Parts: sequence; C-alpha cells; structure tokens
Amino acid sequence: MTMFHPIVPSAPLPETMNNPFGYETPPVCEQAAREVMAHLSASPQWKEEIEKGKMFGVLVVKNEKGETGFLAAYSGQIGGRSDWDWFVPAVFDYLQEDGYFKTHEREISSVNDRICELENDEQRLALMRQIEQMKVAGNEEAKAFKKAMKEAKVARDLRRDTADPPAAGPGDSCGRRGAPGAQQAGLAHR
Repeated sequence: MTMFHPIVPSAPLPETMNNPFGYETPPVCEQAAREVMAHLSASPQWKEEIEKGKMFGVLVVKNEKGETGFLAAYSGQIGGRSDWDWFVPAVFDYLQEDGYFKTHEREISSVNDRICELENDEQRLALMRQIEQMKVAGNEEAKAFKKAMKEAKVARDLRRDTADPPAAGPGDSCGRRGAPGAQQAGLAHR
C-alpha cells in the first residue's frame, strides 16, 4: 500500500505547522492538493460519488530519509470502502462487522429498540392518559375555585358598600369598647 507520495516543493517549506482553520495555504500544500485532484480525475469509478461532496486532505511530511512528501486522506468511505490504496486508511474500520463501531452500533440500536418498546407499552400509555386527565381535571378545579373566590369577594365588597354602618354602642363612636380615652378619640374624629 503506497501512502507516502514524494513531492519536490516549489517553495521553501513552512517552519511550523499551519492553523487548519485560518491561514494562507502554503504552496507545497496546494501542490499536494493538485496531485490528489489529478489522482481523483484518473479514478472515474468515484466521479459520481465525489461530485456529491467528499472531503479530502493532505499532510505534507518528511519521511525517515528526510524526503518531502505528503499523505492523502478522505472522510468516510468511497465506493463502500475506507481502505483504498494511495490514501491512508481510516483510524478504525467502522464497516468491519466484528469491529468496535459495528459492535457498539448494535448495542446502541438494542437500547433504542428497548426505549421504543417501553415508550409504546400499553400500561405506560394508559398511565400517561390518566395523568393527562388528572391534569385537566386539576386545572378545571383550580379555575372553578378561582372563579368562586372572585365571586365571593365581589359579594363581600357589595355587602360592605351597601350595608348601614353599625349602631354606636357604649364605648367609642364605632360601637367598640376600648381603652380609656377611646370615647374622646372617637369624638375627636367626628
């Protein structure tokens, strides 16, 4: 499997690795990208899939002999594979049936199936309907209680506004028996 692709840089190599999210592309990276595009053009079996959108990348490196070259990679898979010659392979083969990804994908699917089962359980659904009915009944009771409280307040206010003041009895002018001097205080306010 050929993954290291020698390249003769057309300009000096950068001294440090660039920021992949905000930078000017070094000429050697553009040179490597053009080689990847040329390789893809020579692979017509992938043309339709690549035209739908596929991410490719290059990493310019020096090998153990000090030769400059690049590694090329793509995201996901092409043609149902993630191990095409010329490109670095995936970190792990998520298509391998007994591999990490497929094993855990089955576990997750099993949990999702169980959740679906529980969500559609007749006993659970009956209890959920009962809870909803209780909420509606509770809201109706609360509305009725608030309405009764408003009506009672209106009736109290009406009685208070239309009632004759109580007759004054011994004590103060309001008919209350109070502390010494309450009569004088009541008279002073007349």
